[in-house]
Amino acid sequence: MKLKIEKWFERANVGRGVEPLFVDAVKCYKAEAYRAALLFSYLGFMTALKERIAGAEKPANYPEGQWKQLNFDILNDDKWEKAVFDATQQTGNKDPNKLKDPVFAIHDGLRTEIKYWKDRRNDCAHAKSNEITGFHVDAFWSFLEGKLSKITVEGGMYALLNRIERHYDPVYTPAGEDVTHLISQISSTVDLKDLPTFWNEALRRVAQAPDAWYRDWLSIFINKILALQNTDLDETLIAYLKQNQRQPLLLRHLKHTPGFITRLDYTLEEVREFWMTKLSQCNNKLAIYAAMLASDMIPAGQLEEAHKVAISGLREYTEEPGEHYALQNAGFGRAIETIAFEQKEIDNWQWAHDRYQLLTAFVEKYALSEQVVERLCEIYSTKTHQRLGRSLEALFRRNASKKAEFVAIVQARAWDLPEFLPSLAD
Repeated sequence: MKLKIEKWFERANVGRGVEPLFVDAVKCYKAEAYRAALLFSYLGFMTALKERIAGAEKPANYPEGQWKQLNFDILNDDKWEKAVFDATQQTGNKDPNKLKDPVFAIHDGLRTEIKYWKDRRNDCAHAKSNEITGFHVDAFWSFLEGKLSKITVEGGMYALLNRIERHYDPVYTPAGEDVTHLISQISSTVDLKDLPTFWNEALRRVAQAPDAWYRDWLSIFINKILALQNTDLDETLIAYLKQNQRQPLLLRHLKHTPGFITRLDYTLEEVREFWMTKLSQCNNKLAIYAAMLASDMIPAGQLEEAHKVAISGLREYTEEPGEHYALQNAGFGRAIETIAFEQKEIDNWQWAHDRYQLLTAFVEKYALSEQVVERLCEIYSTKTHQRLGRSLEALFRRNASKKAEFVAIVQARAWDLPEFLPSLAD
């Protein structure tokens, strides 16, 4: 059975060099060698911070010479641990005449906690008389789970943003190369309070990358973030995309990932606002609408109105069986029949001309009523609605059962077959 720390480590993406140390720490813990477990865990913690320093750009107001020395020291087997610890204790200097940023953008309370655990590390390494128990190891692991993501290099976020931008630049990176290795660094590089700023910059850079619209890089980037199943990243990213001023990014993502609409945790009022005002702006509106229906996002009392709004912006129907099932179950076919045949919108040549694909799909995918058959017979007793007529002709030629269903209703009512749908008479 896996320990809680093992499950955390699997999803935390804390750095490649850290894994062997935590594997050894867990082995020692299970063997009740708690001093060794705490020592290996602390070294894993320091290694994670070392990798963050190595992967970061220099903080804006950190002396160039000191930054180079720090990066040199962390490569020295004899100096690296002290160099990393000392970096965690630097508080910077806010005197405008001697301005200096700290290496790690953390508060003084967290610096004190790190010093406490460094002292416990010394208890383990130097066989001091202070007792080290499983409680100490559990407490340190809880500290790591709660605090490691907050210990970020002052310039780390912008360094990561620059690497993301470079990733989508074909001069440096082949098109389609996996971006997961950069996404996995977000939680360890960007402080929680800075995530809204990070999303703003990161999504803008991805969205504006060459060929981003055609290659769907924005949606791939967002989906890979969500795949990490990191609660902080998910919640802040979704909150960012829900903001009104971010609507173009949201609609662009929904174009490729319509099911994302169900993750937005909209209130009933926000759901209504979406289908009333935003759905018509979407490039994949019927797939998005089907996802809303499948998740019961729209109250039953609003479905008739919502269907009418959705149909007003549609030109074609879905080819996806799952989407059709959701639409059918919500009475969408009945809404098409009401609008097109009962309210006689089909008599409007332009309306029918624009929606010939939607109407053909309706005839093919839904059971025919006498009302539908009668009106189509009336329309095609003369040469009218030619685009829809050609589409229906193609349907009846390829779909014998639908043709038979139509003809059976005509014969049962003793009507004449429509002259300008000749495939029905064949």
